[in-house]
Formats: sequence, C-alpha cells, structure tokens
Amino acid sequence: MSILVTGSEGRIGQRVVAALQARGEAVRSFDAKLGDDLCDAAQVRAAVAGSKAVIHLGAIPHNVVGEEAKVLSVGLLGTHHVLEACRLEGVRRAVCFSSVQALGLFANTRLATSLPVDDTVPSCPQNAYQLSKHLMEQLCATYSQHHGVETVCLRPVYVATPEEYAHWATRPSNPGPRLLSEYGAYVDVRDVAEAAVLALTAPLTGPECLLLTADDTDARMPTAALVAEHYAHLPWSTNQDAYLDQGTHRSLVDCQRAKTVLGWQPQHSWRD
Repeated sequence: MSILVTGSEGRIGQRVVAALQARGEAVRSFDAKLGDDLCDAAQVRAAVAGSKAVIHLGAIPHNVVGEEAKVLSVGLLGTHHVLEACRLEGVRRAVCFSSVQALGLFANTRLATSLPVDDTVPSCPQNAYQLSKHLMEQLCATYSQHHGVETVCLRPVYVATPEEYAHWATRPSNPGPRLLSEYGAYVDVRDVAEAAVLALTAPLTGPECLLLTADDTDARMPTAALVAEHYAHLPWSTNQDAYLDQGTHRSLVDCQRAKTVLGWQPQHSWRD
C-alpha cells in the first residue's frame, strides 16, 4: 500500500516524497501541477483509496488579495474531501499541513501577547489564508474525535531551504520589520519533511496541532539582545532568563510539544 501525498510537487512536498521513498515507502502523488483537483471529491477519494496513510500539503500557500474565496475553497473544501475520503476508505492516519499562520500571528498581521510563542496561543485569524488553516485544524479535530481518523496538524514557521543560508549570513545584524514580525523564526525544509514522516506513526491520544521551528532564530544578534531591543514590552509565559539560557540564539517559538509527541528534533541550522 502507498502513502498519498497531496501537494507533492511543492517545495515541501518534494522533500516529503523523497524522505518517504528513502525509507522504502511507495508514494502516490497528487498535485494541481499534475492535473489533480482537491475540490473534486470523487477524484480525491479515488486517490485516497488503497492508501495506508495521507500527508496532505495541497493548498494555496499564502494569502491572495482578491482571491480569498479560492484560498478558502482549496484550503478548507480540499481538506474536507481528504478527510472524508479517509473516513470512507478506512484510512486511519492523516498528517495535514497547517501553518503558524493558523494562530493569526506573523507576517505583519497581529502581535504576540506573550513570549515564547507556543501551541497554547489562541487562534485569531486575520485573513483568508490564516482562516483556512485555522478551520482546517478544526476539521481535523472533528474527524479525529467523531469519525476515527487520527490527525496531526503540523504548523511550520517560515520554511527555509539550504540555498538561502549564504544570503542570510550577509544580512544586517539588526533584523528588519518583516523578520521582526515573525520573531526570527524559521525551520529547515529537511526537518519539516522528517516531522511529516514521524507523524505517520507517532502514538497519539487525540488530534494534535504542532508548531515546527528550528532551535535558533534566523537573526545574527543574540536572542537576549533581540528581546531587549524589540520585544521588551511583551510579558513571558515562562521564566525568561531560564528560557534564554538554553541557547545564545534560542528561538522565540517553542516547539517542545512536537518534540514530545513526534520524537522529533530539528537537525539543521543556517549557522552550520
């Protein structure tokens, strides 16, 4: 039996497919670039049939002003078709790609109310893309709780590729507004693919929504200095000194839940 990967031709999808194949898994691809349509329920069910699990990445990957209906349709209706097909075909595990954007934070939309950012932050979506991810997570919870489909929603922050890192080393020490609005958070695409593979077999006690981030920031300046200069107004939900003592460039996004549930540990840093 194969593992279905929707969005298989995207930047993350290609890495996920390669990681699965490296483990000897048979993979079935599903992507708009291949002529596939997540909004076609019959086509999705046919793709899910005979699969032992699904990794669902297919979506419009960002907010598109003027195309909000399409963003919501592909993101939400497409996810419903995937989960309903899993229910009908008896597929037990669906790993669905949400985003840190489901929280309504990052990308200059809303400031965090405390640090570090973690999976307990209440969602407050600000645009169609964020709403599609938030509602996707609710759908997954419903199918886990009432229809027997085990779901893991992965919430990566900005997903970086190794080719970007040389440029990062030449950026100014003090981050600009865009990077500051994302708290210097990033995660390597290779680590994201590994998390998706681990999520296929991780023991679950219910639906999970898990942030994925590197252990460090993408900023050149130490995190303590970053906080003092740019985030001093934000309270902390944990002991600030103890948290920052765990690394000079410690990430301001805490993904301990993903590490615990999946047995995952990010292996790649742009500083390597």
